[in-house]
Amino acid sequence: MITLKAYRTATTLCIPDPTLHDATKHKISLAEGTPVQRELVTACAGAGGGGGGVPFEVWCRHYYPNVRDQVIAKATLPLAKMCAMVTMQKSMQPSVQTFNLPLTHAGPGSTLESTNSHIMDAEKRAKCVQSGLLDVTVRYNTSITQVSDASVDAAVKNSKGAQVCITVHVIRASGIKAAAESLAHTNSAMQYPSEVGVNAYVKIKLSFLSPEDTRSTRTVARTFAPDFSTQLDFPCPLLWTESNTDALSLAEILQTGEVTLEVWHQVSGLQSGLESHYVHTGTSDVKGRRLIEKTGDILLGKAILPLHNLILHKTGKVLFIF
Repeated sequence: MITLKAYRTATTLCIPDPTLHDATKHKISLAEGTPVQRELVTACAGAGGGGGGVPFEVWCRHYYPNVRDQVIAKATLPLAKMCAMVTMQKSMQPSVQTFNLPLTHAGPGSTLESTNSHIMDAEKRAKCVQSGLLDVTVRYNTSITQVSDASVDAAVKNSKGAQVCITVHVIRASGIKAAAESLAHTNSAMQYPSEVGVNAYVKIKLSFLSPEDTRSTRTVARTFAPDFSTQLDFPCPLLWTESNTDALSLAEILQTGEVTLEVWHQVSGLQSGLESHYVHTGTSDVKGRRLIEKTGDILLGKAILPLHNLILHKTGKVLFIF
């Protein structure tokens, strides 16, 4: 299954019309005959753009009164336009198209909570609706490759069988202030976040899936009670066939399977350097160029939940509060 993973461009000067000149390559390896449009729809289903496309965010770095990164505008590359590129592409010829994506203001005052909708005049509404354009060029090309890796063969075998989807719905977290204050005693970087709020996000891992299948929620900035309201899907084959082990059913795996949820604080402004090599970003051999080094994010806490209760419940739903 293809999943979206966040990438960040290099930082440029904050001017009225900034030019980024950044390019990121993504390589997707699919079995012959697999519809690319279907994979794109599946990947965008859990994206921040609401399932309608690939989301983009424009961030601005502030230096006063403290160094921090803040999102100021958002845009979405429509899924329909990407699928149209795939459909209209001529055989084995690259397709290039530039999109002018309207930016929506995402700074303070852009939500109805901060500005009363009854007294907001037309000028403010227009400013909130559109805040410029983001020019994005997409180049799409296809090629035929021969894959002989044994691990890829095993993955293909699993993907051909029947699958079920384990959905993890992360609702909200609380009590993070105590964890932040405790870490502040030993980590000076947590001193300021423990006072104003942490940039919280959650990593979800299933014990029987590979590390590449780890999912993350969106980041909720400067809060001690983040409301994620994020739903993440983990497709799993009903029958697991590996080259060096006997076949196992998903029910057998769930008997001892666990889901690990880690709450992290995202540290802003510590990224540096560029890397041009390719890295894995999904279970279908999706690759992309890593633009930043590891962020040095700080682990606030984690919980490990058993999955055997999924087999016992007829509805397949289990609510955990931890």
